[in-house]
Amino acid sequence: VFFNPFSYMIGEWKERLDSSYTPGPFVPIVVAYMIWAKREKLCSISPMPSKAGLILIIVSLILHFFAHKGDLHRISIFAFVLMVYGMILYFLGKEFFINLVYPVGYLMFMVPMEFLDGMIGVPLRIVASQWAGVILSMLGFHIARAGTQIEMIGIFSFDVAAPCSGLKSLVSLTALGCAFAYITQRQNWKRAVLIIAAIPIAMLANVFRIVFLGLIAVTFGADAALGFFHSFSGFFLFTFALMTLTGLGKLLSWKRSILLS
Repeated sequence: VFFNPFSYMIGEWKERLDSSYTPGPFVPIVVAYMIWAKREKLCSISPMPSKAGLILIIVSLILHFFAHKGDLHRISIFAFVLMVYGMILYFLGKEFFINLVYPVGYLMFMVPMEFLDGMIGVPLRIVASQWAGVILSMLGFHIARAGTQIEMIGIFSFDVAAPCSGLKSLVSLTALGCAFAYITQRQNWKRAVLIIAAIPIAMLANVFRIVFLGLIAVTFGADAALGFFHSFSGFFLFTFALMTLTGLGKLLSWKRSILLS
């Protein structure tokens, strides 16, 4: 029933191997681990099938039917997730459904999200260039900025283009944050803190990347900034963002251990 949308999705993964608009094939592995981590809880639940699951199954099939007619593959994948919810509720019951809502919902990160670039890509680039310009000004450089263009007067001029919007890092870090929060935290408010924090952390990491490239241009020249350092800085600052998110998670866990002691 869902062959076409999954074929589309796998094709997008293969076509965009260098893209981090989606964690893609890693998502089912993460979901499997989430469920495995709850195995003791799930094994303690007695199945109590609910006919309410039929409603979700029927709705998902109707949604998929219209999405298939319009080649709206992302909607079909959402319908698939909705069907999984319905089958869990119908065959296993409400308590299983409640315990599996988060892991099954995480499957939505399989969907390629490059469409977000047309929605928020430009605003992200403008915000990043604004913040980077402010920081470079605070460091003593004379900055002129127009839109996404930043000029370090008399030194270096560059444009915060689409690949530098930070959207790929934002999607990847949010996906990692959702998984990390669910696996490492038990309280929902702590999970929410980690998930929400992933967004500004990813944005700040991109700002620091732009500032870093400006400083490299001052020190080693424009060619160095737009060459090796441009490619390397993305990996380095994503790693920094991931470490920051991990540190926040450790802090939340540390506060919990202090309160327990």
